[in-house]
Amino acid sequence: MGSLGYRLFSSFFTVSEKEECHRVLRKYNHYFRMLSVPNQQVFIVRTLLFNKNMNFVALPGLRLTNEIQFVISSAFVQLTFGYSNFRLLSFKTIVVTPKEYSYANIPHYFTGDVNARFKKVTMTWPEVAHGFRYTSDAINLAIHEFGHCLVIENAKRAGFLKFFSDSKLYDWLEEARVQLEEVRQKDHQVLRKYAGTNLMELFAVSLESFFEEPHDFISKEKKLFKALCSLLNQDPRIVANPALSRPRGILSRMYVI
Repeated sequence: MGSLGYRLFSSFFTVSEKEECHRVLRKYNHYFRMLSVPNQQVFIVRTLLFNKNMNFVALPGLRLTNEIQFVISSAFVQLTFGYSNFRLLSFKTIVVTPKEYSYANIPHYFTGDVNARFKKVTMTWPEVAHGFRYTSDAINLAIHEFGHCLVIENAKRAGFLKFFSDSKLYDWLEEARVQLEEVRQKDHQVLRKYAGTNLMELFAVSLESFFEEPHDFISKEKKLFKALCSLLNQDPRIVANPALSRPRGILSRMYVI
């Protein structure tokens, strides 16, 4: 973004807020740690803005802290770091739980889920924290659930408000349908079995591998990896500056101080 745009949004937050966010992201988010300093500064402001625009709720047994909110917020910022648009409009509430949870009449427990009807996302904090602490197992609950949000939100938006261009989404779907059958029929080289549930889960599971094991991913499933790069406008192998083209708008990834 231009220096004026960055300074405008940065001015919404105190120095202590930005420093606290920086400490949390340095502690938890490997993607953030590898960014260039200018990109880290943009990432911090985006994280604070996302956090400010969401309603976080903790269930009994968990004390909601800035650390928890910043870590969860950073997952969506990471997913959308190639875009100028990084806000969720259809989801307003993030519920954080201290442990696995269940719903009436559903005979199993959840660590996370997305409910478009009630405009909320639910995540179990221990699983979220695990996903950021262990960065080579291709499991990250926050990335996974926000991947669902991205697809649902994109379907509801029109024109320039969409996250995905229609042509890039079509290219990803073409390759994803092939991969879906492969996951269902045999052990996949990159994706865990759950990706074979449907295309929505394949997308979410792919994102986890995309960010945590990008070099292994592209060496084994180059077409799918490249389709994700195009769709998200970023390549996580380029750790300091992953966005592939400069997003337009005052919160684009680069700026001049």
